[in-house]
Amino acid sequence: MADEPVQGFLCGNSARTVLCGGRAVMRVPTAITYVSALTELLPGDVIATGTPDGVGLARTPPRWLADGDVLEVDITCVGLLRNNVVIEPEPGRQPRWRSIS
Repeated sequence: MADEPVQGFLCGNSARTVLCGGRAVMRVPTAITYVSALTELLPGDVIATGTPDGVGLARTPPRWLADGDVLEVDITCVGLLRNNVVIEPEPGRQPRWRSIS
């Protein structure tokens, strides 16, 4: 799986394509060993290990996830993972980030 492309989509728009493990600090087997020593891994678990270049703060202008965004990650040999972004600030506190649309 080390060379499988990972395609990212933010609100239906292609965000980034990277290769699994391309420039990763930790190789996939090492990450699995490390995480499984801390918690039980079950079928369907996903280990997200970082952010590719050119996203978030590195974009011009910067683009942060916002309430209502849909973030999708598609790995050819695994499938599609879809997450709906919901900002839930602590009671009585405002979120520390702001949306840039």
